[in-house]
Amino acid sequence: MKCPKWIVSLAVVLALATGVHANVYRFANLGEISSFSYGAVDTWLVQCTDSRTHIVAARAKNVYGTQDRIRILAIGFTDPITGQVDQEHVPEGNGQSYPEFSIQAWVMRPGITQGPTEALVQIEHWRKITDDDHAALYLLDLRCMDVNYVEVGNPTVTALQDR
Repeated sequence: MKCPKWIVSLAVVLALATGVHANVYRFANLGEISSFSYGAVDTWLVQCTDSRTHIVAARAKNVYGTQDRIRILAIGFTDPITGQVDQEHVPEGNGQSYPEFSIQAWVMRPGITQGPTEALVQIEHWRKITDDDHAALYLLDLRCMDVNYVEVGNPTVTALQDR
């Protein structure tokens, strides 16, 4: 998948504008241009190696503001959070405005335990409302946080689709 230069520029601007944070951004397309498609899924492995990690969080944004329905899921991948799932919906646009980020989907270690943690994050294009000339382009924001919801260490993020 090849991203246009303006998307890369936008990512750099967003990263600089948000200051120093322990988060990672990723851009990707879901579905096909000009089709009423659904069912496309991207999967990302998020590894938080910092020993203070308590939460793996992910949120997404519909970049073009198209009327695409996108769902984000965080799935616990290591003990003690294996099988834990949280789901949120990405706000859809009206083709004229650009929606905000979704509420964070996250998986959390029990109690106040901390330690290296891994999660799978899935982005699903579950419905294209109107025919348009854009694929469903999303911006994904991934974070590792401690028990006080403070970001700790940058996550290592690996795309698992096409493997």
